[in-house]
Amino acid sequence: STKYQVFFNLILKSVFIIAIVAVAMIGMIVPSAFAYTITDDATGGDCSTIGTWDSASKTCTLSGDLTEGITIGSNYLTLDGNNFSITGNNPYYVDWEDPNSSFGIYFNTKANVLIKNILIQNFHYGTYANAVANSNIQNSEFVNNVKSQIFFEYSIQNTISNNLVTCDNDSYAGGDDGINVYFGENNSVLENTITNCKSEGIRFIAEKNMDIKDNFVTMKMTEDLDSFGISVDSGNWNENYKVNVVDNTVKNSKYGMMISAGENSIIRDNLISENILGLSASGSSFEITGNIVSNNEKGISLTSGSNQFFHNNLISNDVDGSGVWNHGGNYWGNVSPNCNDNDNDNLCDDPHPLKDISNIFDDIWIVQDGWKTTINTSDLSLESASPSGTIGTYSVSATHDGNSMPVSCDIPSGSIFSIGSTSVVCTAQNDIHSTFTVTT
Repeated sequence: STKYQVFFNLILKSVFIIAIVAVAMIGMIVPSAFAYTITDDATGGDCSTIGTWDSASKTCTLSGDLTEGITIGSNYLTLDGNNFSITGNNPYYVDWEDPNSSFGIYFNTKANVLIKNILIQNFHYGTYANAVANSNIQNSEFVNNVKSQIFFEYSIQNTISNNLVTCDNDSYAGGDDGINVYFGENNSVLENTITNCKSEGIRFIAEKNMDIKDNFVTMKMTEDLDSFGISVDSGNWNENYKVNVVDNTVKNSKYGMMISAGENSIIRDNLISENILGLSASGSSFEITGNIVSNNEKGISLTSGSNQFFHNNLISNDVDGSGVWNHGGNYWGNVSPNCNDNDNDNLCDDPHPLKDISNIFDDIWIVQDGWKTTINTSDLSLESASPSGTIGTYSVSATHDGNSMPVSCDIPSGSIFSIGSTSVVCTAQNDIHSTFTVTT
């Protein structure tokens, strides 16, 4: 029995040695998954493995490219990508047991985090943030992540700014999104460039008090998916909270802007162009002004007459749109160039020809941005020294958007004005008129 026991022990030792060698060889062939977590300690958690840790500023600065994601493990941290990249393997599904394989950057229930100067590509989510406060993602690039490039949920007072966001990952049937912000409050998306997303460029759902400003969004339309350049759906939860959508450009989407939000929301100074439907606004008492809505199949669709839709330029849309009540007038490119203005008030004499069909009850300006032009004149009274009239001198000036503009009048200053009342029509360089009366 002793002989068999010795023989059995030799076999066990041999198997054990073979197993160690096999594991070592496998380790050399297939690198093991490594979850990089940055924390506020002496080494910054795993920061010392992937970069340089500055404990004074709580900043982890990468020193090279990575192929595994990073988890933010503490508050008040800065991750400086130092213009290096984190590249995933295009995972179709999220692996919640190994988030670093699914997310380029992941942080949950954290505050005061700054992420900057990093390229994140080919993950399921480029960045996934849940229950995060007072944090910023800026000056970074997100490319071809499968579902969403930047995703925030249940988060407050965060800013996503000055990032380059490029979709166009065809592996996910549900479409790829640019920036998604859901179920939070006081979040801002500012000065980002978002291109080639097939589903959503910027989308806010059930948010309170949102700012969406100075973004450039151009989508990639497909037959299979509805695309939304900028979409806000406050839902029944937060229907009383406003959104500010200002100075954005949205192009090449099925829905350029689709905004459903609370009273007093602002949609101002946006360029909405080359979409199927340019602007859809669902809500009441919006201020919608200063926008250029151009080259869309349909310009606008408004659902409430209380919306203050005024001083917008609608240019070269196949169909102007519907649902506008007069609050100061707009330029309607399909009507304005062909109308008469016999009373020189800079508005078409006749209403929109489709007013009863499309509910467009609006003043129609004859000149684009005509409301920005001011001609400074005043009525003039003269004492006549002769039955034939008297010489009248006057001064006139014009400005457009605060800048001086040439102006001329049909009866020049220094002319003889007959006894009675004479109307003088002055015309600025852009064909805006103003009339004043000379009484002798």
